[in-house]
Amino acid sequence: MRFLFIVTIFLGSALLFLAQPMAAKMILPRFGGSPAVWTTSVLFFQLLLLAGYWLAHRLSRLGGGLFGGLVLVAGISIALSSSVGVLDRGAGRIAVPESNEVVGVIWMLFALIGLAFLALSMCAPMIQNVYARLHGRESVSPYFLYAASNLGSLLTLSAYPFVIEPWLTLEGQAKLFQAGLVVLVFLLLAVALVGGRAARNVAAAVPAALSWKQRLTWLALAAVPSSLMLGLTSFATTNVAPVPLFWVIPLAVYLLTFVIAFSEKNRIASSFWARVLPLIVVPLAMIMILESSEPIFVILVIHGFAFAVAALMCHTRLSETKPPAANLTEFYLWLAIGGAVGGLFNAIIAPSIFSTLVEYPIAVVAACLLRPKTLESELVKDVLYAAFALAVTGAIAIVARLMDLPPGPTRTLLVIGLPVIAVFFFSRHAVRFALGIGAVFLAAHLAEVGTDSKILVADRSFFGVHRVLESRFGRYNLLAHGTTLHGIQDKENPLKPLTYYTTNSPIGEVFGAYEFENVGLVGLGVGSCATYGVPGQKMTFFEIDPVVINIAQNEELFTFLHDSKADIDIVKGDARLTLQKRPDNEFGLLVLDAFSSDAIPMHLLTREAMELYLRKVKEGGMVALHISNRMLDLEPIVAKVALDLGVVPLALEAAPNQKQFDEGMRPSIWMVIVRDRADADKLIGWRPAEPAQDTPLWTDDYSNILSAWSTD
Repeated sequence: MRFLFIVTIFLGSALLFLAQPMAAKMILPRFGGSPAVWTTSVLFFQLLLLAGYWLAHRLSRLGGGLFGGLVLVAGISIALSSSVGVLDRGAGRIAVPESNEVVGVIWMLFALIGLAFLALSMCAPMIQNVYARLHGRESVSPYFLYAASNLGSLLTLSAYPFVIEPWLTLEGQAKLFQAGLVVLVFLLLAVALVGGRAARNVAAAVPAALSWKQRLTWLALAAVPSSLMLGLTSFATTNVAPVPLFWVIPLAVYLLTFVIAFSEKNRIASSFWARVLPLIVVPLAMIMILESSEPIFVILVIHGFAFAVAALMCHTRLSETKPPAANLTEFYLWLAIGGAVGGLFNAIIAPSIFSTLVEYPIAVVAACLLRPKTLESELVKDVLYAAFALAVTGAIAIVARLMDLPPGPTRTLLVIGLPVIAVFFFSRHAVRFALGIGAVFLAAHLAEVGTDSKILVADRSFFGVHRVLESRFGRYNLLAHGTTLHGIQDKENPLKPLTYYTTNSPIGEVFGAYEFENVGLVGLGVGSCATYGVPGQKMTFFEIDPVVINIAQNEELFTFLHDSKADIDIVKGDARLTLQKRPDNEFGLLVLDAFSSDAIPMHLLTREAMELYLRKVKEGGMVALHISNRMLDLEPIVAKVALDLGVVPLALEAAPNQKQFDEGMRPSIWMVIVRDRADADKLIGWRPAEPAQDTPLWTDDYSNILSAWSTD
């Protein structure tokens, strides 16, 4: 019987975590492939999980006689809903509001898989409740099933990028999902029969009275790791390295900490993790403030270890304070509320009120606040210590800037090291340490310690955080998205394109060799390519991010668009959706330069996408793609798609020498796609691009990011 319950709850949770990446991937083409799609998707699933836990809690109060039948109803609901959304794969036909991307993501996910996910989310608390009722008033804990539930989620999550996605199309994944649901229904039937028998023969335990302090503690202990998980994902992929699939790691750690915390054999108390946390938060704070990105592996390990320790502390405290089995469904309800609160903060509240990714350091400070208090706290003294840390850190940072102290170990030690080390000596005072770390974060942010450049603009949208920086000597303005540079303008020579668009770059050679009447450009950046515009030419930029449009059009920041001799038009929206509405054979050249951090969104590189581009380019024209990337080798992917369509892919890599680098040129890799090799006869040095033998064909139904991973 124990085995039956473990298998059932394991499968139900596994299906929950198959549904999440599968459905999120289905809707990506409608929302530009933004990392925020994942954050919003997690919020949606957290809200549905909350709804499912609430329904399970309410249904459990109806009495044991009905409970077994209610599990059966949940199984039937799963079977019915699975045939409505996912297998239909109607993502392209679902109408979504264009004014708010968050609402659009949530609505589309609900239309695709909402009912199935809601029914699945009810299963875990209901199955555990049935198990508890089997033993009535006996002191038999069902919480080991929660560990089994999270283990099922963890294994599916780990298998998705490495097994499921490489081997199955989205349609195949949907069929696997439905097959799993069918098996789950039969398992739920068995659980319902056992539960019904138990309800007749065993007296149910009476729920204990719970205080609001206890409920709110559970909420906080669940909310902080949820916010940390999402904050770490956004921060690391933006400010450290745009590592594909990085979202898998924080989520896997998050689930693993639940497995460990609720394991029957867990012997490590939350107090141990609370003592370890300050030891890792101190170096974490330093690398976050300095926006360190090298060495990447070490930096990511520190982030991941800090998150794991904080999550283990919180989740172990949840396990230590879990109520009797009779209160099980309410306990899980408050955990779900906490998870949803963390998701709401990161996906909705923080982007609305902050211009940078400050939700991550806020969550770090909140985790420190949740440490058990080893010494009595005096709030007034704690606040005064934090204010002193704020003032001292800010003063040191300002003095260092006025003295023009160059970047290096000395400045780092003075500005950040000394204040953080001083705060560490408060670590036995949980509140004082947390407020002190928060004060150092705030002072460093206000004094702009993390950059040597002056920040002219910091703005944020659904698609990312963008900063316009002025170099130390005031000559150059730069647009940066985390560690990725999207354009530079030399204010002393404003008509000279820099970075990946210089006259001796591959795209510079394309513009220099041919005259195009109409040019389409997917991805605006700062408008560098507009400098190649000539009188009588029309350049149409397609840009999904309103913040990027505002920055590029602001003549106090960048003047490429204003100074262009071509007629400039900007179309807001995702490239594939907006290009669909344009007439065929419109452009002589179509430039694909759309980036999500450091990677072209995957839906812009599929066979269907390339077919669209070729329809919009007239005979004799070409499609140019900027495929530079630190983590992915995209040339074989694009070549495979092009050859499958019967067109010619060519590639050229530009590696600037030191003089060119000093003058503003940056390494880049470009490809052009032409219908006939003669259409690119003026391009010198471009080589035919060839896919590897095992390169898969990316389509809207199948793409595997691991197949593009660079081995260099």
